[in-house]
Amino acid sequence: MNTYLVYLSSDTGVISEKFPDSNHRIAEGLWAVGSTDSTPADMMTRLGIGQELPGVIVKIDSYYGHFDQALWQKLNAWVHRQ
Repeated sequence: MNTYLVYLSSDTGVISEKFPDSNHRIAEGLWAVGSTDSTPADMMTRLGIGQELPGVIVKIDSYYGHFDQALWQKLNAWVHRQ
């Protein structure tokens, strides 16, 4: 499974709808998402990002930091799930 950071200009509920069991809201408009999509472009298509819903997707291959325990547990599970 791949891990992405997704920033959307507005919270339309699409993250929870498309990834109900593999998302973690970090801040307003920013989520960590676990997905089987191969590329950020695949994620854009799945989420419907474009002129009507502007956003940015970054694929994560490594991570480090200090944040709440729930985020680290999810990131660890997504990164190590094949």
